[in-house]
Amino acid sequence: MPTRQLNDKIYTGLRSQIEKRFKDDTREAVVTYIEDILKKKRSLDASQRLHIEERLLDEIFGFGPLGPLLRRPDVANVYVEGANCVLVEKILTGGKLRIEKTQTRFENDDHLLDVIGRFLQPLGLSLSEETPFVSGRLPNGSKIFASTKPASLDGPTLSLVCQELRSIDAIPGWTLTYPQKTEKPTVSCNDGNLTLTNETQTSSWMGLWQQFPARAFRGKTLTFTGQINIPASATVATDSGASNIYISAGSRGNKLCAYVRAQLEEKDSRGWQVFHISLTVPPSAIWLSIGLSAIGISELHWQNLDLLIDGRSIGRLTRYRKPRNLNLLLT
Repeated sequence: MPTRQLNDKIYTGLRSQIEKRFKDDTREAVVTYIEDILKKKRSLDASQRLHIEERLLDEIFGFGPLGPLLRRPDVANVYVEGANCVLVEKILTGGKLRIEKTQTRFENDDHLLDVIGRFLQPLGLSLSEETPFVSGRLPNGSKIFASTKPASLDGPTLSLVCQELRSIDAIPGWTLTYPQKTEKPTVSCNDGNLTLTNETQTSSWMGLWQQFPARAFRGKTLTFTGQINIPASATVATDSGASNIYISAGSRGNKLCAYVRAQLEEKDSRGWQVFHISLTVPPSAIWLSIGLSAIGISELHWQNLDLLIDGRSIGRLTRYRKPRNLNLLLT
């Protein structure tokens, strides 16, 4: 049996034994038990025993498959785009950042939700269908963002952002956000085509968003539509080309009270994908936000962006005018 399969078999067997044998026991008791069992596995060398022990302790007391990534000094941020897609933002020479896809996987969505819950529990937060998006700040200062269905149509997602983000006004009505240690991305609007480019091609995280008062829209349905395209010339750090389009709403104290992500349709012959997302604005909403972001993609194009209230368009987002009831410029 190949070494990896043998290690996985031993890990699975030990994990099952520990879950049955130990309930509220201390870490020391579990460590002693694991070491005693592994010493009897003559087929394992010292490094293999240590790997299995760390993997078990991460699963029982830590953050599961993310444990090794969180201990790496060259990892700045971690983005989980589902159980089978874990990305890291690595710190390169000179302090620049680059997105890379890892081999890290979760067993399934429930396994990922369990790990997300471990991050949220000390904050007094939880993720569920009733509260499908949460955000907060961990004790170490990192920011956490997590979502699940129905806000995230493809299953649970998790972002752990340790690097400070910089936000600047990009073009009228839009705010550009990106990690401080990366070069500023370029934003342009030409013939109704909005382009976000990371010219250094480090493919780091970057996003465009705009926020506006929610009072006039409480109880109404806000819809955000348009098309997205990743050009053939773009650098893509992961085969999934992680991008995100969303509508969110916040209440007093800047607390998020609603969030929904877009699901992209099939590409047309020119590579464009249509998106369409709707959100019924909660009565408690103080502000609303629409946003477009990319992880691990050096260039993105958007076109035909439109915002509708109860099915009525309040103006294409590429016409440089201020629609009625909105205290912002929609470009």
